[in-house]
Amino acid sequence: MMSQPFLWGLGFSFLHFLSVVVAMKCLKKIAPVLVHAGSALFSLILLCIASAMFKFELWKAFSILAFCTSSYLFLFGTIYKSLTLRILCEAQLRGGTISIDELRTTVTIPTFAARMTLLEKMERVSVENEHYSLTKKGKSTAIFFTTLRKFFDVDTKAIYDSCKSRHVLTENIK
Repeated sequence: MMSQPFLWGLGFSFLHFLSVVVAMKCLKKIAPVLVHAGSALFSLILLCIASAMFKFELWKAFSILAFCTSSYLFLFGTIYKSLTLRILCEAQLRGGTISIDELRTTVTIPTFAARMTLLEKMERVSVENEHYSLTKKGKSTAIFFTTLRKFFDVDTKAIYDSCKSRHVLTENIK
């Protein structure tokens, strides 16, 4: 039989899941990560109140809530931002096949443009004469993440190693 804290943890994890789904549909201008963080904090506060009222072990219920919240955020992030999934979905929309030119126009170019616009808004790059230059913030961000990638040995992994060579989908983008 499942323990009471386990069930409380699952229940508040479900509350978190539902509140994120509703908030994402209603609060379109709020960043998804803030929706998740706010919902997780709200669920935790309610879990603490429930623990005080119903006298169950908070740390056990919190462990379940933390695990479920982290798992959900990981899954959501994958679905929300995965370029690989976007490519697969675009191919599925076209009957299971997609040309390289269609990938360029529907995925590569719009994704690149959106990310560069975001980097400009975040003041990480500036644009002059159709060239992107790192700003001071951009350089420090790049150094920080390059160091992390080296520390975690990510630079040698296949998908990230591709940034060192040109790829058929990114060649000749204007």
